[in-house]
Amino acid sequence: MKKIIVLIAFMNMCSVMVRAQHNVLSVGAANALTIKTSTIFSADSLVLTPGSDFTMSSNAILETPVPALVPGSSITRVYYLNNPIVFTGTVEIYYQLSELNGNTESSLKYYDSTVGSLWTMAVASTVNTASHYVQFVTSAQSFVAATAANNISALPIQLISFKGNWDGNQTNLTWIFEHHGEEINFTVESSTDGQNWRAIAVVPGVLSFTKQIYHYSDMDAQFSSRLYRIKIVNASGKASYSPIIEIHKTGSTNNIRVVPRTNSMIIYFIGDQPTAVRVLNVSGQTIWRSNMSRNEYEVNNLLKGIYFIQYELNGQIYVKKFPLLQ
Repeated sequence: MKKIIVLIAFMNMCSVMVRAQHNVLSVGAANALTIKTSTIFSADSLVLTPGSDFTMSSNAILETPVPALVPGSSITRVYYLNNPIVFTGTVEIYYQLSELNGNTESSLKYYDSTVGSLWTMAVASTVNTASHYVQFVTSAQSFVAATAANNISALPIQLISFKGNWDGNQTNLTWIFEHHGEEINFTVESSTDGQNWRAIAVVPGVLSFTKQIYHYSDMDAQFSSRLYRIKIVNASGKASYSPIIEIHKTGSTNNIRVVPRTNSMIIYFIGDQPTAVRVLNVSGQTIWRSNMSRNEYEVNNLLKGIYFIQYELNGQIYVKKFPLLQ
């Protein structure tokens, strides 16, 4: 049977351009995308060949060069979906040699995730070092993210939790880390917009085979809302990142109210008007912006998920985290 090939924004693998994260594909609720059996469907360099008719709706695919913690670090080509899919057929991820990120190509395995942070290796996956892709033949596999990395039998690093709070004078951060005898250092980073990060402290890790609790207090109080993350660096120099948390000062106000609508949100400002407003998705990508000073903004064509509303008010930049559940 002759196969049909569908290409969506396929990346030229010979390209040497510096990549940034980008949306590969968006599918709304009204216009579902159906890939017929044995059709080769390529979205960027994520290639799906379904074993039976496969339909996507109310979903989107994001590609990012930020490696995932799988454990260790993946290649610098990671795909995330807005909502999980259940897929039967062949999954392939093509990559460039410059994206190996310290991984040995001949030992690459396909990894996917059902939540986007806990990754599972596909033992039966294979790698093609001539055409540079990993391949996995799956049956009813549920996943919301996919990448490739080396087969690491032992967990060298494992972040158990990361939390923070404002105590009236400073931001207190706490994280729990399970060590496996490897030298680890932690860099605390902060941001006001989710895109530009600043290293504010380095906390040395304890050489241990047990769980350890770490603390750091940020004395900089010049904010009303701030984002934090932990950069985890092992002895070989490979880095991975914790989830991002948002800290609000007790009693502070952002002068903002957000009203959710179906696939949209209305942003109201009470009192002073902002000079600029942006909406970012959970990966830090700007999906909407306005440089007009108003009291009300409407943002449409949104999928369910977490968003960050960044705005400039009276010369300062603020960030508000908002979950769109509709």
